[in-house]
Amino acid sequence: NEHRTAVATHFPKLRRYVHSKVANAADAQDVAADAVRVFLEKAQSGGPITDAKRYLFGIANNKLRQYWARRAPAGNFDSALH
Repeated sequence: NEHRTAVATHFPKLRRYVHSKVANAADAQDVAADAVRVFLEKAQSGGPITDAKRYLFGIANNKLRQYWARRAPAGNFDSALH
């Protein structure tokens, strides 16, 4: 399958990229694996993927945003100062 081949080709670089953004190795691995899962689900559903690397890294960026949003402090920063 061409999509699994794309994952095998790009996963080492994807993992390094995610790890450069997430210090905790286990969390970085989870984020990268989740990106691959979403990528393969999209590929399996028959959605057109013209640039597998770009698509995979785009998903990883979305997963990184979600990761950091879950870890953001609760509440409004400005209100904590007053």
